Amino acid sequence: MRQAYSYVRLSSKKQIQGYGQERQWEAIQMSALAHGWDLSDKTFSDLGVSGWKGANIETGALSQFLKCVEDGYVEKGSVLIVENVDRLSRAGVNRAVTLLMQLLDSGISIFTFTDNKLYEPNSPNPLMDLMGWALSAQRAFEESERKSQMILNAKAKAREEARTSGKIITRRCPSWMQVNANKTVFELLPERVDTVRKIFALYINGYGTPRIGRLLTEEGRKPLVGRAWYPRSLSRILQYRAVLGEYQPTLNGKAEGEPIKDYYPAIITEDQFNEAQAILHEGGAGQGRRGEDMRNYYAGLLRCSCGEGMHIVSSKVKGKRYYQMRCLQYRISCFGGSWNFNKFASFTLFALRRLPLLELMGSRDNGNIKQLNDKVIQLSSRLEDSRKQLENTINAIAELGLNELLQNKYKQLTSLIAETDSQLHAAKSALELSHGQVAIQKEDTQMLTGRLLELLANTKDVDSRIKLNQVLRRYLSKIELEADKTNELRYIRIYRKDGDLLVTAECSHRLNNALFYGSDGTTEAMELVRE
Repeated sequence: MRQAYSYVRLSSKKQIQGYGQERQWEAIQMSALAHGWDLSDKTFSDLGVSGWKGANIETGALSQFLKCVEDGYVEKGSVLIVENVDRLSRAGVNRAVTLLMQLLDSGISIFTFTDNKLYEPNSPNPLMDLMGWALSAQRAFEESERKSQMILNAKAKAREEARTSGKIITRRCPSWMQVNANKTVFELLPERVDTVRKIFALYINGYGTPRIGRLLTEEGRKPLVGRAWYPRSLSRILQYRAVLGEYQPTLNGKAEGEPIKDYYPAIITEDQFNEAQAILHEGGAGQGRRGEDMRNYYAGLLRCSCGEGMHIVSSKVKGKRYYQMRCLQYRISCFGGSWNFNKFASFTLFALRRLPLLELMGSRDNGNIKQLNDKVIQLSSRLEDSRKQLENTINAIAELGLNELLQNKYKQLTSLIAETDSQLHAAKSALELSHGQVAIQKEDTQMLTGRLLELLANTKDVDSRIKLNQVLRRYLSKIELEADKTNELRYIRIYRKDGDLLVTAECSHRLNNALFYGSDGTTEAMELVRE
């Protein structure tokens, strides 16, 4: 008795949930019974696997059957029972014929129960078998192509409707909203919207993504996706333009066309979004290890003159807490001594407060916004013109046929469109960053032009210390500390982001008074009130 094996393939969820699998299996059993074949308990099924892309042959159950044939587990003379040719392959004539010849050459017969046809290795009419197989494969391939094109056309039509009328084309949407039952409007989920807005507010105010995640967890806020608040997922939210109401259509996993503005309800203003992008572009907020109370609002800036970093240590004397700064190599390879943090902070804030604001912020010029805006307009116009030329060229090819002149024109235009599109994307990104930097500088100006006492007062709570650290790190590269024990002097040198020396403070050994030397040649003195 010949051994028979079953193969069932269903490509869609609808077929799987329906009667398709049971129908094929019943027909396979009847076919084996009618021909007197012994149907193996070993079955091969590809459920939800495409035959058009060839996934069943490459990685599916059919590939396992082919491996069993190759290894000899399926003996020669066995029969593979399937519904019809397209269950094995919809990937075109060449692939289907190759599969047929591979099985026949291995001594395996194929029975298609739809047309009651047995394809044998030693068929008396091999040419007719091959032609029939090829015709069936071609029909299956054309049917798949037709269905695929219909789906693409339907999706393209839906995307166009979304662009022109704002029609909701899918229930999939950002996790802080949902589509109503009639699929006519997006409904915001207040608790989740509040969480997203808090993420942006915290980030703009100097909180890094790890600290934001801890704070949201402590408040009992559930993650929008996943089981925990991860820095990576928070970074994605900060860069997700859906918060502005934009929807980016995709095709095969890639962006397709321009984003659709005002498709979703916006929950973040453009100024807030651009400000967050500018901070991300400059290296992010709250980088590096920070204590829970963010005591050191100079974190990431302090350097000992020996080249090592510095950190804060605390001690308690007669019930009073004191904070000292020390080199990381203190009493190992560096003997510069300790620094009283509060006195150091007073001198440093005084030095920064006395500097002209533009000198502190450097030569950053946001006057290029107009130029960038003009460039975006120019590139958009060029892109639109190139696309029209490409459309005319395609129409000419359709009417006149493909010749060398039209072929070269087509290649030039497609290359120009790709290059212009890339330049336009870069210009838009630069424009958004410039807008974000303007928003940042506006806020920083208000903070940095305040009085010294106000700046000092701003260090009393964690939020203000975090914000001050972010501002200082934005405009400064380092604050270098040197202890000159020979002359009993201490020096504080503050450097701007571009590396230029801003100001030097020459302090007494006990940090009770200091002389400030500005880069512009000005000198000023300060004396601390003795406790």
